[in-house]
Amino acid sequence: MNTVHEPSTPPTHRTGVAPDRSSRQQAVERVRAWSTHHPVTAFLVIGFAIAYPVMSLPIMASHGVIPDGWMPQAAGVDPERIASVLGILLGLLPAALWVTWATDGAPGVRSLGRRMVQWQIGARWWVMVLAGLPGLTLMLALLLGDTFTPVEIGPFAAGQLIGLLVNLLLINMWEETAWAGVVQTRLKHHHGMTKAALLTAVPFALFHMPLTSSATSLPGRSSAPWSASSSSAPSSGS
Repeated sequence: MNTVHEPSTPPTHRTGVAPDRSSRQQAVERVRAWSTHHPVTAFLVIGFAIAYPVMSLPIMASHGVIPDGWMPQAAGVDPERIASVLGILLGLLPAALWVTWATDGAPGVRSLGRRMVQWQIGARWWVMVLAGLPGLTLMLALLLGDTFTPVEIGPFAAGQLIGLLVNLLLINMWEETAWAGVVQTRLKHHHGMTKAALLTAVPFALFHMPLTSSATSLPGRSSAPWSASSSSAPSSGS
């Protein structure tokens, strides 16, 4: 009885696919290991590496360096606010989520999300938060020579409330998640609350420096950081 042997087909190798996937996975694991051992440093490096370039786009557009047709045109939406939103949502927030995932995994990310909406503060602190900045703005404006001007209470209050909600939903909530929820919380475990707050203030100020520089260099803009808020109520006494 004769047995016919068919030539075996050599196995095909998808060259480049598995090694590339493996190398990418190894790179991710190395970055994750580094982020786990140095979470605050990782947050600052990743966050600033993304935030500064994207924040420069609306600032350059406002100076005519690049086209500005892509920027939204609406009352109260200035280049600094657009830069803040881009820097926070594309830089700080992803860096905060990455560091949290690298160190604590998916449960840590879920815990961070829960802490975002758990505001356990008393009524006294709510009064300080809601009235402190407007009161300080008004006081500084008056000290610098501004005077009161009549305004329609309804539209003025509505505009301020809308601005407060926009800032809360697009800027403040996500920014504080990054700085207070990740950076300051991790520093607090090693240095205590006071020192952690002081250490967090340094990169916090560095993050906002491009916004301050842009505001002071734009034509017709005051160099005072509170000028955008004070212009809606007091006016110059000249």
